[in-house]
Amino acid sequence: MTPGDVDNKSYRLFLQKFLFELNQIQRLQNKTLHGILMHDDAPVHHEFKEFLDNEFPHRWIGPGSAYATWPHLSPDLHPLCFFLWGHIKSKVYGKPIDENDTIELANRIYHAFTEITPEMMEHAVKAYKARLKMVIESDGALVDPHHDNENDPSDSDIEAMQFMMYSF
Repeated sequence: MTPGDVDNKSYRLFLQKFLFELNQIQRLQNKTLHGILMHDDAPVHHEFKEFLDNEFPHRWIGPGSAYATWPHLSPDLHPLCFFLWGHIKSKVYGKPIDENDTIELANRIYHAFTEITPEMMEHAVKAYKARLKMVIESDGALVDPHHDNENDPSDSDIEAMQFMMYSF
């Protein structure tokens, strides 16, 4: 295993840390958060169905979920993939970084997440809805979520990209 690889032990620790932090936020804000965890079909995720069923009952989506499954190999429809990770990577790797500078990497990731605004999320949701509409219109067949039938970017994609380019 090379540095950066994720195994079952490190992924379990990640999920436990995430739950701890979520519980702390709920405790400090004195309210219950009812988010839904989206879990894709990465090989390391296959071992955690029982854990997710216990910790996120009826609040997780992914392969094996009793609540809702997520289409396998559908990253372009997944809002985290088509918006969030692209945005985060552009912020983190916009300038060169020394491959061994994990502190700088962690700082960049943290700051990239703190720069996400509610308006950015609203635009991402609008683009996401347009992508889902494409899937419905194609009766669930594979679609190119980045382009409409005429191979031009969709209006919602253009609006989301313009908003994000001029938000900073």
